[in-house]
Amino acid sequence: MSETSSLNLLKDIPIDVLKLDKGLFRQDKSTQKEHIILESIVDMAHKLDMKVVAEGVENIYQVNFLNMID
Repeated sequence: MSETSSLNLLKDIPIDVLKLDKGLFRQDKSTQKEHIILESIVDMAHKLDMKVVAEGVENIYQVNFLNMID
């Protein structure tokens, strides 16, 4: 059985937009670990000339958090 991780696919498929699932950020306050992960994902996407779209943004905290790492 062949198994491929989602991150491995980034190098092989032609994409120009990376969508962040709403499960990657919380409703209220994120942890330092979550911030590091999201910041790294956004940075990697930008280095690969991809736009980043966040799904499920529901409050001003999430907007501010995402703007801070963009």
